[in-house]
Amino acid sequence: MSFSKTWKLALIALSAIFLAACAGSRQGDSESESEAVEYNEDGTTRPSAKAQKVDEDELKETKEAAAKTMEENHDLRRQIFEAKTQLGISTTDDSSSTEE
Repeated sequence: MSFSKTWKLALIALSAIFLAACAGSRQGDSESESEAVEYNEDGTTRPSAKAQKVDEDELKETKEAAAKTMEENHDLRRQIFEAKTQLGISTTDDSSSTEE
């Protein structure tokens, strides 16, 4: 077996061991649901948001509010498009064009 094949095999084995070790860790087993902690990139911790239980009525109200907001957004976009058309402003997306 050549040196490069041995090196690749060792790298693959170490990667597999590392992934297995990371997959099994819980980052400090002492946490409970009430003490959930989020780890930042610099190694510091901060409390994370707790999950909320939502009932069906609240979910239905939220879906209706989202649908209403989306409908209002659509109407506003249509009004903007019509106003641009009346003023003679281009309605194509200028951000996608590349000028050099």
